[in-house]
Amino acid sequence: SFPTKCGEYLACGLPVVTSAFAGPCASIVASEHIGRVVDLGCPPSTSAPIVEELLDAVMADRNDWRRRCRSAAERIYNSAMLAQRLTECLAAI
Repeated sequence: SFPTKCGEYLACGLPVVTSAFAGPCASIVASEHIGRVVDLGCPPSTSAPIVEELLDAVMADRNDWRRRCRSAAERIYNSAMLAQRLTECLAAI
């Protein structure tokens, strides 16, 4: 469900909290600075402050976060890019 959920959240202007195991979503979130990546193996006492810091940052400037998330979604999940990826996958078969 990665591509759909991650892309939908970003398209709605919402930052994403994900784990390193989420594949491309984790690298997109980290490289675009549009959320946080947490370690699934860490205790809640370690991950909770990371999520709280994100919430504080978002609440401090919601419009900027919304703009950056939507911009990333438009750039990364556009139909031309998805068609190119599908063509590459089919060509590899």
